[in-house]
Amino acid sequence: MALKHISYQQTGYFSALINDYLAEKETLQPFFNRFPRIENFEEQFYEKKDFFSKKKREILVASLIKQYEGFEVSNFSVGNNLNGNLPDLDSLKNYKQYLNYFDIPAFFHIGFGKKLKFDINFGPYLSFLLKNRSKLTDSNGQEMESTLIEGIDNIDWGFTYGAGIDYYLTDKISIGFDFLIEQGQKLITGAAIGDFKNFSQDFDFGVNFLLFEKKKKKLF
Repeated sequence: MALKHISYQQTGYFSALINDYLAEKETLQPFFNRFPRIENFEEQFYEKKDFFSKKKREILVASLIKQYEGFEVSNFSVGNNLNGNLPDLDSLKNYKQYLNYFDIPAFFHIGFGKKLKFDINFGPYLSFLLKNRSKLTDSNGQEMESTLIEGIDNIDWGFTYGAGIDYYLTDKISIGFDFLIEQGQKLITGAAIGDFKNFSQDFDFGVNFLLFEKKKKKLF
């Protein structure tokens, strides 16, 4: 199936002002500080940190908790951010973004050898986003989870390739070691926060069972 993409400006749903903002026109530069791209997040974070003191944040959290009284809060971001445990942003030590995808690979597995078989793997994969979460850690080890970066695409696809070794314990049972690389071919983020693709390296171990084999016919 062929996919076609058009820009926001071509959809016709946005005003000229919004289109100029998305295009980062110089005429609008005096009206905003930083465009929301990944590379600008760190400076924006520290700027807001200096403005929103811990006291201000405590007041905000208390107000939001009161607002949600009588409601069952099940949303991942809301439930974790309103637990009253605010990390010390003045001593922020680490920030990590976790994307958990469920992968469905469909690669060729070609082996060479008998007792000890060397394998080559290659083919496409399709994956679905299961969880998108961010984790902030301060110097005291206190953590807070949320979803700071949204707009991650729920579906990804690309190519898998790698090599491995299979050692046959019997004629039908073997143990295998594989090193696989997944290279995403689809942009998983919108243009507003930058262009990013998935990339992963995996080391797999498994036990293989031969269920059946095709018998060779003798020509003579």
